[in-house]
Amino acid sequence: HVNADDPEAVWHAIEIAVEWRTRFGRDFVVDLVGYRRYGHNEQDDPSTTLPLTYSTIEKHPPVLDIYRARLIEDGTLTAERCDAMADKFKNYYETEFKKSVCGDYKVKAGEFMEQTWQSDAIASMYSVDDVWSWQQEPTGISFETLKWVGERVSSFPPGFVPHPSVEKAFKRRRAMVQDRTCLVNWSMAEALAFGTMLLHKGVVPPDVDVSPKEYFEAWPGLNKGHYSIRLTGQDVERGTFGQRHAVITDQRTGRPHNVFNDIAPYRQNNLEIFNSTLCEGAVLGFEYGASLGFQGRGLVLWEAQFGDFANNAQVMVDQFIAAGEERWSQKSGLVMLLPHGYDGQGPDHSSARIERYLSLMNDDPDFLPGYSPAFSHTIRNTFDAVSNNGLLTKEAATQLLAQMELPHGMHHREAADILWEEMNLLDNDTMDFTKWRELMIQYLRRHAEQTSNMFVVNPSTPAQYFHALRRQVNLPFAKPLVMISPKYLLHHRHCTSPLYDFMPGRFFRRVIEDGVEADNLRHHVYDLETGERKLNHPEDMRRVILCSGQIYYWLFNRRRQGGVKDVALVRLEQIAPFPHDRVTHALRKYPNAEVVWCQEEPKNMGAWSYVKPRLQLALAALHSPESLDCNISLMPLPRIRYIGRPVSASPATASIHIHYKQTKDIVDEAMQ
Repeated sequence: HVNADDPEAVWHAIEIAVEWRTRFGRDFVVDLVGYRRYGHNEQDDPSTTLPLTYSTIEKHPPVLDIYRARLIEDGTLTAERCDAMADKFKNYYETEFKKSVCGDYKVKAGEFMEQTWQSDAIASMYSVDDVWSWQQEPTGISFETLKWVGERVSSFPPGFVPHPSVEKAFKRRRAMVQDRTCLVNWSMAEALAFGTMLLHKGVVPPDVDVSPKEYFEAWPGLNKGHYSIRLTGQDVERGTFGQRHAVITDQRTGRPHNVFNDIAPYRQNNLEIFNSTLCEGAVLGFEYGASLGFQGRGLVLWEAQFGDFANNAQVMVDQFIAAGEERWSQKSGLVMLLPHGYDGQGPDHSSARIERYLSLMNDDPDFLPGYSPAFSHTIRNTFDAVSNNGLLTKEAATQLLAQMELPHGMHHREAADILWEEMNLLDNDTMDFTKWRELMIQYLRRHAEQTSNMFVVNPSTPAQYFHALRRQVNLPFAKPLVMISPKYLLHHRHCTSPLYDFMPGRFFRRVIEDGVEADNLRHHVYDLETGERKLNHPEDMRRVILCSGQIYYWLFNRRRQGGVKDVALVRLEQIAPFPHDRVTHALRKYPNAEVVWCQEEPKNMGAWSYVKPRLQLALAALHSPESLDCNISLMPLPRIRYIGRPVSASPATASIHIHYKQTKDIVDEAMQ
C-alpha cells in the first residue's frame, strides 16, 4: 500500500514489485492510494454529484506542488531551479505542438515506409528463403517421426494401471500409425501435431539409422524450432467429449500422467495443460497475455467447453484478440478452439457464433486484396512522398532503400539494381505510379493474410487440423487463430485422414475440392487405382455447393446414398481472410454449374453474411477480370443461392425432432 501523494514512495514500491517478480516469478500487487482530481477527464465536473468530496480535493494541493515543496524544504532544489525545470518542459511541449500544427514536422519517406507493409513489399524481392518471400510453410512430417511420436503418446509408463476405455482408445491410436495408409482420427491428429512441435530440432526416432543432419536435410521444414505448448480450458486434460486423454489417471493410485511430456525426455519441450474454472473471460484474457510472452517460442491454446461458452469472454475478443495488433502493435498467435456443430444439443450447445468473429475481420468485402480504398490511399500517399513530380528515379529509390533495413544486410545500391530489374526498367528509366501500384498490389494479393487481423478456420479433416496447428507456429508472422472445432466428427467414421496426408508435401489447404489430394474421401470421386471418375466431369456439373465444416459430411452422405453425380462439393476450410484466389480457382472448373452456399446455421448466423459479398466478388472477378479494380457495390452481382436454416433469434431449436427434420430438409434441397 503506498500513498500516491509521495512519488518517491511510489517509485520504491514499484521497484520492489519488479525485483520480486523478476526473482521469484510471482505476481505482486501495488495498492496505489490516491484520488481523481478532475473526475473522468479534465472537462468533467464531478462536484455536481460529489460536492463534499471535491470541495476537499479542491483545497488539497496537487502531487507536483507537494513534491516541489518537499524538495525545496530539504534543500534538494531551489524554488528558482524548480520553476526553470517546469518552464523547460512546458516550452518543449508547446514548441513540439506548434510544429505538428504548422506542418513543420515531416516523417522521412524511409521512416514512413518502415512503419507500413510497403517496406515488406520492397524487401520481398530480395530473398528466397526467409519471411519476406513466404508462400506456403512446410508442415508435413516424415512417417518415421509420426510413427514414433504416435506410439509414444499412446503408451503407458511401467506399472501404470489405465482405465479400460483409455486402454482401448490408446490401442486404437497406436494402430493408426503403423502404416502410411492407416486412417487417423481427430484426436490422434492433434496428438501428432502437439508431439512433433514439442521435439527439439535434430531429435531422430530411435530406429532411424542416419545422423540428425542428414535426417533433417531429407525432410526440409520438419521443425523450424521446438515449441512449448500451453492448453487451458474446461476439462481439456481429458477432453470435453472424452477424446483427448492428454492427462491420464492411474486407476490404482489416482496419480495423473501427462503423456506428452514423456516422448523424448530432456530432448523436448513440455506441454502445460490445465483444467480451468468456468470464468471464460478471465482465463482467455490470461492466455492472451501468455501468448504475447510465448511469441516465437510456443503455442498457446484456449478451448471452450462448447463454442457457445466463449460469449462470456467476448470483451477479450473485441478489445484484445481482434484489435490488439492494430491498436498497440501487440502480435499474438493465440489459438481459440471452439467446438461447434448442430447435433441436436439445443441452443446453448450448438453454435460457436462464427458470425461474431467474422464481423471483426478487417478485410473489405467490396474489394479484392490490395484494391480497397484504404490500401489505395496508402499506396498513393507513399508514392507521392518518395517520388518527384510523379516519377521515381533509380537514384531516388537507392536513397529510399538506404533509409530502410534490408534483409541479410544487403547494400542499398544492390537492392535498387534488383528492384529495377524485377520491374523491367533500365538504369535511366523512371518508375511511375502505375508500376509502383502494380508492385504493391501484387504483394498484397500474395500476402493478404499478413495484413489481416486474425484467422477463422473450420477444418473438416484430421489432417487439416494437424497442418493448421503446425502452420500456426511456422508462419513468419503472428495472428490469432479462431479454430472452429468439431464435436460429432470426433468419432465420425468418415472423418479420418490417411497418415500420408500428414507427411512432407502436404499442408493446410484453404479450399478443398472434390478429388484433390487433401480430399479425405477422394476415393468416392474417382477410382484410386484406375483413375475412373465416379462423378460427372466438371463441365457437366449441374450445381457446385460451397460449404464449411461438418455439413460437408451430411451433404456427402446424401449425394452418395442418392446416387447424385452432377453436384460438386467445395469445402471452405479457411473462412477468413477469404481465399479469393483458391475459390476462383475451384469455381473456374464448373463453368455451367449453379453456385450454392450451404450451411447448417440460421441465415442470419454462421458464415453466410461474411461469405456472400466476397463470393460474389470472386465470381465477378472470374467472369470479368477487368472489374478487379472496381467497387463491387457498383457492379451487377452474380446470384448465389442460399440453402440452410431460416433466420432465427435462437442459434438452434431445443427439439431433437425439429433438428433432424431441419437437417434433412437442408441436404434434400441441396441435392434436388
